[in-house]
Amino acid sequence: MKSRDDPENGEIRIEQFLTHPAVNLHVSPSTQNQAVNALVFLYKQVLKHQFDQKADAVCGKTKKNIPVAMSREEVAKVISFISGVPAAWAISEYECTVSQTESL
Repeated sequence: MKSRDDPENGEIRIEQFLTHPAVNLHVSPSTQNQAVNALVFLYKQVLKHQFDQKADAVCGKTKKNIPVAMSREEVAKVISFISGVPAAWAISEYECTVSQTESL
């Protein structure tokens, strides 16, 4: 695009612009999504240009968040290294957490 009056091939340009950071810079999907929203706003609100088709850019990879949970044996082993009030607190916290998850 050389000027505001030249939004031709906007879909292709946006697709290339959004694919580059995802492939070469490994940006997060949320960063890429923010760029998409900014470009949509630019074209629709500022340039008053409607797209004929959707730009199919390569998306950034999402991370898989795997919850970490300890087994009852692991918890017992950790608590065995604690004594006194901190041990009582740890046992109390663990039992409350277990009872809450079991009630779900």
